[in-house]
Amino acid sequence: MSKDKIINDCYEASNNKQIFYEASEAEKTQKDVSYTETDYNDYFNSVLLLEQPFYRTGMTDVEALIELEYLNNNLKSFFEGDYKPLWKQSVEE
Repeated sequence: MSKDKIINDCYEASNNKQIFYEASEAEKTQKDVSYTETDYNDYFNSVLLLEQPFYRTGMTDVEALIELEYLNNNLKSFFEGDYKPLWKQSVEE
């Protein structure tokens, strides 16, 4: 084997190792970012839920979605000040 061939093989192996390292670092970074985005979205959504006019402690996700749909369908009454969440209506009955 010639000296040039050995040097060339070592150079290619080095480049492949660098490419693999960069790819694995990019993948690791991407996983960290998506994990962070998931955490942020979970936090952000729960903070937004606390700010909704229909929120009550102990509300399930399904109840929140139903209340949100009800609110969106009754925005006129909300802006007029007559809005009552569904859970309040059922308590008063």
